[in-house]
Amino acid sequence: MYNRILTALDPRERRLLSDELRKLDRMLGVGLGKLSWSMKKGVENFLGDCSRACKAMQALVAAVQRGRRVVAGRVAAVGRVELLGMDKSQVYAVSSFSAAHQAHLASAHFELAAHHGAIVATLSNLFTHFKDGTGEVRREVCIMCEMHSY
Repeated sequence: MYNRILTALDPRERRLLSDELRKLDRMLGVGLGKLSWSMKKGVENFLGDCSRACKAMQALVAAVQRGRRVVAGRVAAVGRVELLGMDKSQVYAVSSFSAAHQAHLASAHFELAAHHGAIVATLSNLFTHFKDGTGEVRREVCIMCEMHSY
């Protein structure tokens, strides 16, 4: 399970989750060194704790990856919003174009606001887990937010 977690991470996600990975490494390291394998109950407890920690880490990795996909999809959708709506077969008078454009602009504004709200909500939910992280983690959070702030 631990190896699947590591292979699922790209370099940016690995930097973002570095604190959690370090904690998991320390937890697993106890079993490699100090644990007396002759104590059956101690081994069972250790394996149970490690399994729970790996499952929690796997859930966090899945949430981060899902959040990144949602944000990337919304950013792409923002890029597809047409800010100028014109019928190519129509010749507009200045007043009629202005009225038609204002209506189209209002719907584009509504669509952009919806995408923005979804991006902000996704990033806020995603990064609440990392607010108390080390400097490296907080820096990676800032980089990821800046990548999606247009």
